Amino acid sequence: MRCRKIFVGRCTEDMTTDELRQFFMQYGEVTDVFIPKPFRAFAFVTFADDQVAQALCGEDLIIKGVRETHSTTDSESDWKRGFNGEMV
Repeated sequence: MRCRKIFVGRCTEDMTTDELRQFFMQYGEVTDVFIPKPFRAFAFVTFADDQVAQALCGEDLIIKGVRETHSTTDSESDWKRGFNGEMV
């Protein structure tokens, strides 16, 4: 099974889980949205269909006027490393 979760980078502090859920629902059913606390400028969005996550991988989308970056992730350890190898 392929990954259903995407990493959303460059989030702004005023973005909410509800706003991200509403935005990404245009692409498919969203099963979870996670924004870490304290805020770290990224989030994770999980879709019911792995093909939706794969289709969004590498896409730049504009959410609330901010260009967001996206990639897929298979493990929670990815967000702990901050996707660049550094612990967050």
